[in-house]
Amino acid sequence: MSLPPQEEQAEILQAVLRLYRQFGPDKVAMDDIAKATGRSRTSLYYYYKNRDEVFRAAIDAIVLDIAKDLRKAVADVQPLEEKVFTFCVAKLRISREWKLILNSMWATMESKERLGHLKTTEGLHRKLVHQESLVLKEILAAAAEKKEIRVLSDEETDNWVFVITSGIRGIRNELPDQNLTQAVKASIRVLSDMATKWLKK
Repeated sequence: MSLPPQEEQAEILQAVLRLYRQFGPDKVAMDDIAKATGRSRTSLYYYYKNRDEVFRAAIDAIVLDIAKDLRKAVADVQPLEEKVFTFCVAKLRISREWKLILNSMWATMESKERLGHLKTTEGLHRKLVHQESLVLKEILAAAAEKKEIRVLSDEETDNWVFVITSGIRGIRNELPDQNLTQAVKASIRVLSDMATKWLKK
């Protein structure tokens, strides 16, 4: 019995990411993907025209997986202060996990191959920021509905989201070993507490 198209695509992309980590994107041919997924090469062309499309789809899958993990991390957390803190900690943890995966993919590429994929990997950052912003805006919308925070204008919402996302990136960039130590969590607590207090003033 065949899987629904969405599940089949997800299964293909999981196999693609495993192959990328092992060999690098430019050493993975459509035949390799077909073999790894137990499908014919022809069946892959139903979803993807070529390897570049597969690579872009894999990058998009990474972004959506990260957003899904962030939503899952904050789903049952209350109150708002803890939800924002949990988002920030989860963002750092998940970023670290995916950075290791992306670095292993990057390490397998030749410099010419890296250049060829530069635009797509730069797009990864923009897509990640967009998805993180969506999750944070969902958190704010839910808090506003419960009257936990004041009503924000669109500009205030965008500014608040920017402060959180850029603040987390700043903390991450200052980590020498990328580990979530107690000191790092204390810094995140300061950021999240200040940000949530501003929402209630």
